[in-house]
Amino acid sequence: VRILGNAAIVKGKLIMSGNGARYSEQGWIAYAGSAVPLAVRFTRVYVRRDGKWLLAALHNALLPESGRT
Repeated sequence: VRILGNAAIVKGKLIMSGNGARYSEQGWIAYAGSAVPLAVRFTRVYVRRDGKWLLAALHNALLPESGRT
């Protein structure tokens, strides 16, 4: 985290693993499958207004090692 006055920048890497879901007329339905790790780099920018930190911008980028085809 880097704080610059009334702004803060948060950056990092997130590795997730899990099963998927699909949407149908009944709503979201979970399905079991082989869980492939998903690696994401992220950046969040917050601004402080009236004593509260508010999300101003965000960015996510998939990394090549995520095992996606």
